[in-house]
Amino acid sequence: MPLSKKTDQEMGKTLGGFAMFSGLRQAELAGLAEIAVRRNFVKGESILVEGDRALGFYLVERGRVKIYKLSPDGKEHILHIIEPGFNFAEACIFFEHDTCPASAEAIENSSLIFFPKDRFLSALEKSASLAMRMLGSMADWVRLMAEQIAGLSLSTVEGRLVSYLVVLARKGEVPFADGVTITLDVEKGVLAARLGTIPETLSRTLKKLQEKGVLRVDRSNLTVLDSEGLLEMLR
Repeated sequence: MPLSKKTDQEMGKTLGGFAMFSGLRQAELAGLAEIAVRRNFVKGESILVEGDRALGFYLVERGRVKIYKLSPDGKEHILHIIEPGFNFAEACIFFEHDTCPASAEAIENSSLIFFPKDRFLSALEKSASLAMRMLGSMADWVRLMAEQIAGLSLSTVEGRLVSYLVVLARKGEVPFADGVTITLDVEKGVLAARLGTIPETLSRTLKKLQEKGVLRVDRSNLTVLDSEGLLEMLR
């Protein structure tokens, strides 16, 4: 796994573009740049394994990463998909037992920025603004996990799929309206796990929605035929 170091100036500018570091002073970004290291991962490569010692945390500069847990019977449940500009595993560096509560894997060729635990905690002690950023970042994770748990427990697979499509439309800056085509941003196997189901159930759900005439499925391209009918599944 090749490692490379940007110049402090380049890295500082890159770090300033991440939400968790936005608003930090130039000197603070420069200090973080001195300890940041880029790590490249190929698609399918493991980044973290549940139960392993937490050595630091990551920012996603390019590519995407899935955070997941395995059930006792080996079923994978995806907790989150980390997009460029976001971070993961930062909470792990504060855990008393110093272990990762979930696994992480690159689902695309990815460039990540790694912060070693000890050096980052040292920087954190010197910067109140950086400490506040970390608290905000972890609070966002708690909110996301709470929303996901509520969604999995209170809605059907159909409802969770529609909710996912609404989010994709918003990210693509297109209306969730009749005639709009939404392209899935992950493989269907990954999407099934993300929705808390299995690929076979997702395929049956897509077929059912197509038979109802509310959605047209063409591989990874889903065309909305009846937006009101789909949104009704969220109510």
